[in-house]
Amino acid sequence: MTTVNAVEKYGTLHGMFFDQAARFGDRTALLHCTGEEYEPVTWNELAVAVREVAAGLISIGVKPGDRVGIMSYNRPEWLVSDFAIFAAGAITIPIYHTTTQAQADRLLSRTGTRVAFVSRSEKAEMLMTCSPTFDHIISLDPAGADDAGACSMDYQALRDLGAENLRGELNDELDRRIDSTGPDDCATILFTSGTTGEPKGVMLSHGNLLSNAAAGLLVQPVTPDDLFLSFLPLSHIFERTIGQYLMLLAGTTIAYSTSIRRVADNITKVRPTVMIGVPRFFEKLHTKVTDAVRVMLPLRDGPSSVGPSRSGRKEMACLPPGTSLAPL
Repeated sequence: MTTVNAVEKYGTLHGMFFDQAARFGDRTALLHCTGEEYEPVTWNELAVAVREVAAGLISIGVKPGDRVGIMSYNRPEWLVSDFAIFAAGAITIPIYHTTTQAQADRLLSRTGTRVAFVSRSEKAEMLMTCSPTFDHIISLDPAGADDAGACSMDYQALRDLGAENLRGELNDELDRRIDSTGPDDCATILFTSGTTGEPKGVMLSHGNLLSNAAAGLLVQPVTPDDLFLSFLPLSHIFERTIGQYLMLLAGTTIAYSTSIRRVADNITKVRPTVMIGVPRFFEKLHTKVTDAVRVMLPLRDGPSSVGPSRSGRKEMACLPPGTSLAPL
């Protein structure tokens, strides 16, 4: 599929998402870790969640063009919130979960963000100290398990509200908003890193992001039979475009890493076929693997030989099943 065809076919990111959900149905869309095991989420389950959260946002007063923030580590609710914001006709404002109060204050003031999803209660407390006045802060963690603090409601309460209202007239309103958004409409506002000056907001349209995802697939094809491990922050455009939008466009299953320090263990757990990362990550991963091999298994050329063998071939022993690598 060319970049032009993707934009013409789907129009918007959420248009692509709902089309793929209808196509793949009960196939696994996501894998997320609950305790020690990874649990699947199907495309159908994901689509229901997006509609319910989108209806919940409309129910609490979110209007087309409003800015809605997401301040969280990678998790299924990040993806659901992102597409629910799109479906409600609003604009996603990604906020790094390590953002300081001063940085958040500038970002929120410039974008006029009045509603935000947050992953931990202390983040809600921090956002409440910012200059903008929030209408709602929604905790992605259950209020009973992790006190929602300054949050006005938790994610499940928002879903329940949306589900209830979808049984009435709100179902038609949600469909109208989904259909009224086009490829030229703003999907998200990103802020530059600020390394060359004050961070600046960058408005990206649905067409921008769809065409970039389609272009990525032309360069490096992936398929519904692949499995992608997501560990770079979704608040960064690289992971969000390639690790979320491109993978959904390809129908690829996304598994969320439990943390950056557990990536090596997550790899052995879910056995991904696709990963993306910055060069430094792969350098560290290579170092950890080769160090573990040197310590645990003698190689043919001796315990310190990881690299070309006498035959000229590159060889490296495999770790025994169940071996856990040290944190990265």
